[in-house]
Amino acid sequence: MASPRPDPTATAGSGSPARLAALGIDSHFLPAVAVGSGLGLAKPCFGSTIALRTETLRAIGGFGALANDLADDYVLGEKVRGLGLTVALSAFTVGHSCPEGSLRDLLRQELRWARTVRQIDPAGHAGSVIAHPLPLAVLAWLAEPGAVPILAALAAVAARTGLCLAVERVFGLRPHPYRLVPARDLLSFGIFLASFVGRGVIWRGHRYDVDAAGVMTSKDEALNPR
Repeated sequence: MASPRPDPTATAGSGSPARLAALGIDSHFLPAVAVGSGLGLAKPCFGSTIALRTETLRAIGGFGALANDLADDYVLGEKVRGLGLTVALSAFTVGHSCPEGSLRDLLRQELRWARTVRQIDPAGHAGSVIAHPLPLAVLAWLAEPGAVPILAALAAVAARTGLCLAVERVFGLRPHPYRLVPARDLLSFGIFLASFVGRGVIWRGHRYDVDAAGVMTSKDEALNPR
């Protein structure tokens, strides 16, 4: 089975929420996946960019075997590995459209993603707090105002902007609205913190409860597959 690199570049719709979503994919998600994969810390297998043979899908029990899993794409990859096969990242990239029309849509989407990562790797997700240097610098300044946390915050914004510029250069992207970099970093940290409070998610407008094993149960009886 081959999985193209996970929606590494993003095209934003109109409005700030869509631009924040695209900025998050290109300057947060993509670098994290690249580092995790490169260091062997992650085993990516991402949603709509998955391709596999029909016989492989049948061997793992079809889509029904993972229909109720929150991390369905990850579970699919694990089941394929369980057959002794390899999940590989392809050499080409796939673009991702960001149509989020409101901040609420953006928060619901990214909170579901964050809780999915938490479900897959709780310790790794908690450890990713170090990937939020700007909010940590702000918290340090609130605890003890001074020049050091201010300099740390400025360095964090500069580093994130530089990372964004590098991604744009490599993938030939249009420039992102760099003024949104601080807001994007603070938003990502807020979603990170919220991911530890509760397990429920909203997916395509429907609410689901998620148990400790990552199995979803619809809160709408008409939608409940069980």
